[in-house]
Amino acid sequence: MKMVGNSFHFPETNDSDVRDPFSGLPVAVHVMTEDGRIVMANKAFQRLFGAKRDEVIGKHVAVLNNDSVAANLRLLDRMRSEIGSAGYWRGTIVNRRFDGTLFSARADVRPFGAEGRRYLVCFQEQLLSEHEVRVPCRAPAFAAVPA
Repeated sequence: MKMVGNSFHFPETNDSDVRDPFSGLPVAVHVMTEDGRIVMANKAFQRLFGAKRDEVIGKHVAVLNNDSVAANLRLLDRMRSEIGSAGYWRGTIVNRRFDGTLFSARADVRPFGAEGRRYLVCFQEQLLSEHEVRVPCRAPAFAAVPA
């Protein structure tokens, strides 16, 4: 992702020189098209999922869980519907790391407009055991840019 004029550009390539605007965030962030194709993933995302950037860029979010592409598309429909009415979607998602282990994460999804297209920015934080306490994941204020 790079700044072009007043908007971000999401390259179609795996250009590792593209600056990650979410690199300083401690939570996992990925940006996807409205149909679920991943176009950006920060370092926290790569650590959480045990995946390298080029293993996820251009892939459908279905690679992040055990659900079918159809089930992921239904979830994306629900997200878009709630984003349309509330401005965001928040919920719990069961994910699969690239080593096959499952984990639950709290997700906060916000719309983001760039170059006349609408993207979904997903902030995820792994849920801890019932004996550990952490503040729920909340998207930073800059993620609430109207699409």
